[in-house]
Amino acid sequence: METEQAPLVYPASIIKALCNVMGECGVVKKSGKNKFHNYDYATDEDLVGMVRPLMAKHGLALIPSLAGMPQVESVQTKNGTASHVSIMMEYTLAAVSEDGKTGEVWPEKIRTFGEAIDNGDKGFYKASTGANKYTIFRLFQLAAGDDPERDSHEVTTGRSSQAKANKPSVTAGAGTSPPPTQESPSSANSEEVNQAFVDGIEEVIKAEAIHGYPMMMALVDKQLTAEWYPNAGNQATRRAIKTMVDALAAEYDPGPAPEAASEASAEEEGATA
Repeated sequence: METEQAPLVYPASIIKALCNVMGECGVVKKSGKNKFHNYDYATDEDLVGMVRPLMAKHGLALIPSLAGMPQVESVQTKNGTASHVSIMMEYTLAAVSEDGKTGEVWPEKIRTFGEAIDNGDKGFYKASTGANKYTIFRLFQLAAGDDPERDSHEVTTGRSSQAKANKPSVTAGAGTSPPPTQESPSSANSEEVNQAFVDGIEEVIKAEAIHGYPMMMALVDKQLTAEWYPNAGNQATRRAIKTMVDALAAEYDPGPAPEAASEASAEEEGATA
């Protein structure tokens, strides 16, 4: 006989504290500067510096921990061998109770995936920082003034004075869509791959991958057919973009979550028994 699970109770003190912090947060400033791609970004200090005092003010705490051991593998980059670090962070959300005498805990853990590539010993720190930033951004529904749904999202590559970097797109779990066949009038007859253009896009994707595979996929899904293919100039460059994007998608794909992998393994064993 199955026992009925008690319904989850979501403490009013935490909901109230969350709403208060959201109400007092503004747009996150962006003091970080990526000189290579010429864009500004919100640093961990920008984000935590704004949110932490408000959380303390309203008695709200976000407690991080690791949900399992980090996964580390060696990968080859243009700068030599680097470490590819994947982690799953788990956060406990808690708040001071309404009467101020006890604490209350959110009944569900907040889990966020973090990923980074580093040539030194900072891979874990980069991955955990990316996971922490993503959690805070989404938990408090913060804005940094860079909506990915904008019609145009241009980043200069720093390698060419003629073209602005366009960014590739990956369809999760299914590879990329085929490159379009239309050619731009100025370079339709040229079949030489614009390697600087492709390299610039690759750097943009890798920079986004620091914040995790899902965010990388969101960027490339948006930009492949919207900007990268149209601005490639010729079909040879489009094919090179597609090849590079498929390779990065395979390289950064973390695979199924541990729970899903265990279930799949159990199903496979049952099928062969």
